[in-house]
Amino acid sequence: MIPSLTTAWEKEFFGPVVGPALAGDGTLYLVDSLNRLQRLSPQGDPLWTRELRAQAVALAVNPERDEAAVLLKPGRLVCFAADGSFAWTTEVAGEPASLEPRPDGRAWLFASHSGLCREYLADGAAGASYHFQFNLLAACYLGEDSLAAVSATGRLVLLHRQSSRFQVFPLNRYVAGISSDRQGTLLALPVYKEGILLVRPQEKRMDTCDLDRNVLLAALSEDGEFLLAGAGDGALVLVQGGGNVVFSRRLDQAVSGLSLGPGLSRAAAATAEGRVYVLESAAERGDRYAFLDNRSPEAASAAELAARWTLQLFASERRPGPRRLWLPAGGKFLLALDECQVLQVIETAGRVMLKRDFLGDRLQVVLNPSGQVALAGDEYQLVAISLRNRSLIPLPSPAQTFSASDQGGLVLLGRDTADLELYLLGNPPALIWKSRAPAPILDLCLAPSGERWFGLFQDGWLRSLDLDQKQLWAQPVFAVPPIGPSSRPPETAATYRLHPWGQNLLLVSERAVTAYGPDGNQLWCIRSGEGVDGAEPFGSGVLIRERGNGFQLVGPEGGVRFSERPRAGKAFFYLDRQSHPALILAEGTSLTCRVAGQAAWRYEAPALVEDVAAGPEGVAVIAGEELIWLDLTGVVAKISRFDYLDL
Repeated sequence: MIPSLTTAWEKEFFGPVVGPALAGDGTLYLVDSLNRLQRLSPQGDPLWTRELRAQAVALAVNPERDEAAVLLKPGRLVCFAADGSFAWTTEVAGEPASLEPRPDGRAWLFASHSGLCREYLADGAAGASYHFQFNLLAACYLGEDSLAAVSATGRLVLLHRQSSRFQVFPLNRYVAGISSDRQGTLLALPVYKEGILLVRPQEKRMDTCDLDRNVLLAALSEDGEFLLAGAGDGALVLVQGGGNVVFSRRLDQAVSGLSLGPGLSRAAAATAEGRVYVLESAAERGDRYAFLDNRSPEAASAAELAARWTLQLFASERRPGPRRLWLPAGGKFLLALDECQVLQVIETAGRVMLKRDFLGDRLQVVLNPSGQVALAGDEYQLVAISLRNRSLIPLPSPAQTFSASDQGGLVLLGRDTADLELYLLGNPPALIWKSRAPAPILDLCLAPSGERWFGLFQDGWLRSLDLDQKQLWAQPVFAVPPIGPSSRPPETAATYRLHPWGQNLLLVSERAVTAYGPDGNQLWCIRSGEGVDGAEPFGSGVLIRERGNGFQLVGPEGGVRFSERPRAGKAFFYLDRQSHPALILAEGTSLTCRVAGQAAWRYEAPALVEDVAAGPEGVAVIAGEELIWLDLTGVVAKISRFDYLDL
């Protein structure tokens, strides 16, 4: 199960803290800037405070007894019971580096920068010691029988405690720390400016999780299925085992401390200036999707109560509301994207079905022609959303461009290195083949039938190929400047876009929209003096969006059926149930609809209208923090709300 995390509480401690460290009962330990050990309740209230006589270096919690141990400068280990009473203290040799509890709670592992590792039993008695011939950054248990230690320069040592057998791995990287799962099957090592190195000792395998950020800290869940990472830019990221980002949040400063609770029920993070955040699983708080009617039936007519719902998307000030809407064909689901990159799938009845958090800056959302599959991807992850099955399917790796077919359940991924991958959608998706394209790819799309695909390449050619990579036709689109064989043309994937149009193909550039037939023959080309913002199939024709809020509807033969350029506001088009083109003009808080040139209805939104998506089943409107559903007569009725879980 993929966790959904929400903020339990956050607090400012006015100075850097050591920790935090979560206990099994949801309480939190930390040492504040005044060298005070504090234990806070699951709600963030102080339970007790103990004064320490020296500066703290590290803090750890016994997972079985909820005891807290603090490593102090210049060399002392102090342990406190769960009720705050003093338990024991002992001197340690060498400059303190790290402190780690054993998974069974029977011992603590102390590491010094001079290379000494020593166990201290639960009663404070000194246990076995190990000395490495290099400076240590940190050490941790590798299950109950082994331990792992690492230097700042990336020398990793795995040691079996009973036999004293060890293995040394020179990683040749600047490592920031080390973390292990409970069974010792996985190690996570944050590497400066390179992501996170994942080491599987039993399989003798190493992988890299590249988050494109300077990761400073990493903490593995007990089962190793999830990894919480903290970065220097304040990004807090939860990654699933396959490398998929399932949660992200930007804190106000660099992350300085991390802790994961048992069973991933809670997570805690601290920033460099002393702000502490505690997140909890949605299951811990119960179902927060409470749809409440905030208007009495007496206050609305029966006609109003039949056709509208309003979704309170964001209750937190940090979540200002969605910024994009898609209404796929069929009209049963909406896709809503907020400016914090959370993509939600919402039934037109008002229920949130799926949601996904994206971290990157280049998020793309692509729907197949029938609107049954949506692909969403950024620099870090790519997922397929099956609206028919109401399921979310992670795809193995991000891609520069991607497309899904209507028939056959196929997904084609392309990269600018000319690598291609074709998958059959399933859970998990099945790889059909990997191949190399004739040239690096600018954009691609699958035909709705899934029998062939189209690609625009950096060599300036538009090609149609079957799934065996046999070229069916090719047309030149632009000339590559003769600078050199390795030069990249000025056109980019943002300059040209491909869209399937039945058996035909649309090529959208900055100044024109060109239609190609099944055999590669050019059907028509519509040029725009203002510039083209986009184009999409619209009934039997094509709707061209021009810069400056202009629209043109082009028929199958290439003739312009009508054009519209409103003087003010934003214009949106859709087809009604009789396939008549309808225009919705949004000006401030007002929506005005015209069907076949005649005024149809007018609606006054409660806040500034930001986006509109419409289809034969109704109209979705973003107004401030609300998402409003109207029927095709503009009728609004029942208002439903829910508390948005602050991802």
